[in-house]
Amino acid sequence: MNIILQCEVQYTQILKRYFNTYFQNITYIQYNNHLVNAIFIKQIRSIQDIKEMETLSFYHLDFIFLIENGEYMFELLEYNPLTFVRLSHIEKDIIHLIEILQYKERGLGTILNFKSGYQTIRINSQRIEYIESYGHYVFIHTESATFKVREKLSQILRKLKPLGFIQIHKSYIINKAYIQKKTSTYVYMNSHTCLPIGQKYKSQLK
Repeated sequence: MNIILQCEVQYTQILKRYFNTYFQNITYIQYNNHLVNAIFIKQIRSIQDIKEMETLSFYHLDFIFLIENGEYMFELLEYNPLTFVRLSHIEKDIIHLIEILQYKERGLGTILNFKSGYQTIRINSQRIEYIESYGHYVFIHTESATFKVREKLSQILRKLKPLGFIQIHKSYIINKAYIQKKTSTYVYMNSHTCLPIGQKYKSQLK
């Protein structure tokens, strides 16, 4: 696996420590004008960093962006990143990143594509806690962010049902792995979100 790191020294050291622990076949390569297939990890600190992406987008690269919280996230979605690493939650998000890279390395198809306007968002299915339908939109709630997409809930259920997801209400699909507890009328998720159970969907939770 080829990795290009373009970030501050302190973050480079943290990333390398994790990568060298979890992966055996890693080659760190330098950024140049003749890029091969690689994973490009870039720290975004300003609009200028985003402008530099216009050139990089022509290469066969998978992007991962280091950002301050959610800053510039919307603008960066255009480049279909594998994920974002928030500097304020760097250790937690790197663990998420490692899982994505492990799936990618093994060729497992758990990274799903969702349409958001004219863009495509790629999300690891295991990071999705629940999906909510509201009006003409669907909101995908993950551990670290919420994404608004314009797809039918039924279409999303077809993608997710084989991966351990169930529908509990006309407006909600949940990841069974995130259930904390349940009653006859509500499901409590690990994030402490309380979701209603529709009468016709109660059999899904038995």
